[in-house]
Amino acid sequence: MALVRASDILVFMESEHYHFCKDWVSSHQRFNIWDIPDLGSRAGTAEINTEVERTFELIRRKTDRLLTELGFS
Repeated sequence: MALVRASDILVFMESEHYHFCKDWVSSHQRFNIWDIPDLGSRAGTAEINTEVERTFELIRRKTDRLLTELGFS
């Protein structure tokens, strides 16, 4: 709870994470919900590796976009 309240900007990977924390988010805080699902359990290693690569690329793009919006790049 203290980390949520102390943050200037919050990034939630899924909306359920935001809903869990929303009572701790103050009105002055910025937040983003990126809708990046947890990998969960997968049948095979190849499928997991492919999903990890896709997820990493999505996080990288969204991070780059956020940094640009914040004026860091």
